[in-house]
Amino acid sequence: MFHSTKKSNPSKPMNYFKLKTLSFAFAGTVAVASLIGCEEVTEKDLADARENVATERQETAEVRAEGQEDVVAAEQRLEEARHEALRVPYEGGKDDNVLEKEQELNEAKQNLNNKVENENQETIEAEKQAEEVEAKLAATKDRDAYLVTPKSKLEEIDRKLEMLSDEKDGLDEELAQQKIQTEIELLEVKRDALSEAISEVEGIGVLLWQTKKPLVESALKNLDSNNVPSDGLDLEDLESDELGTDNE
Repeated sequence: MFHSTKKSNPSKPMNYFKLKTLSFAFAGTVAVASLIGCEEVTEKDLADARENVATERQETAEVRAEGQEDVVAAEQRLEEARHEALRVPYEGGKDDNVLEKEQELNEAKQNLNNKVENENQETIEAEKQAEEVEAKLAATKDRDAYLVTPKSKLEEIDRKLEMLSDEKDGLDEELAQQKIQTEIELLEVKRDALSEAISEVEGIGVLLWQTKKPLVESALKNLDSNNVPSDGLDLEDLESDELGTDNE
């Protein structure tokens, strides 16, 4: 933070405070901005985003207080200049010193408004980022909770496939082996369809995961049927209105 003085400094560049702010909150701002582009977020990401909001709000309060101090100091200097002008009359119109102090007061007020406006904008941006992180974290939790059952189904299918394979290997009759092999192949197609549907849900942006939820629902439903889509793994067909239709 820069320190206010009793005399405003009109020559100070207008972007001075902006540069100061960026350096003050650089770590938090960069961290939050970088994770916004990522789909997966964590509790730590949310904590960092909220901390960044708190930092920006504190920064705004400090800037407002310092700017108000500068305005009060400029008002005091103007009042002193006016008293001095009354004590020593100036015959050329308004006293030059009074004019100078009036200009300093106007600049102090303008600087205060500009700095507070900049800080408010940064606070608003930090709040938006925190809201997005919070939404992504909530969506991630909902998605992961939903996928618990489909993933457990995959594990169940893998165990059944292993059991069927062992059963086939224990058979001597070729016809019986072929019957088991057909069951294995049918189950593998259904398993692959479910696995790919889960991958679709996990692969899309976390805020959009529910748009892929019908794929998983259809794949789960198909596990209980005796048939599979004719192309086996066509997820575009699964997304159509005919997802529940059995294809021979």
